[in-house]
Amino acid sequence: MPAINTSASARIGDADYAGVVTKTVLDALDSLFAQDSVTVSLRPAYIALGTGTSAASIYDTALDNETHRYPLTQLTQSSGITTALVNLPASSVGFTASELGVFAQDGTLLARANVSINKTENSILNIIWVLSISQGG
Repeated sequence: MPAINTSASARIGDADYAGVVTKTVLDALDSLFAQDSVTVSLRPAYIALGTGTSAASIYDTALDNETHRYPLTQLTQSSGITTALVNLPASSVGFTASELGVFAQDGTLLARANVSINKTENSILNIIWVLSISQGG
């Protein structure tokens, strides 16, 4: 069985955050390489924010305390790298968030990170998630 290399990171303004890819995703990838059927969607559809403070773990299945969920503004995929973008205009609500997650359409958490975000009602916020999956040696 080949090794699977994964990484998840977020860029919010000038700050970079390391995240974790969940075990649900890793198990689905194992199934792909073993040629079993995959029963979970790995296509990102939403980015959610919350106020939870526990450290991000591969065993997470949800955010600790989700407060906002936004559909992706843009999704691109190329050579094992998926980039998910949410653009929140100045007219959107202000909030403070300490956790961020990427979710599939069915609600499966794909990746999670601990962050520090303070968006005011007058600010624009771009949240960019980069998920990288590759087969190792």
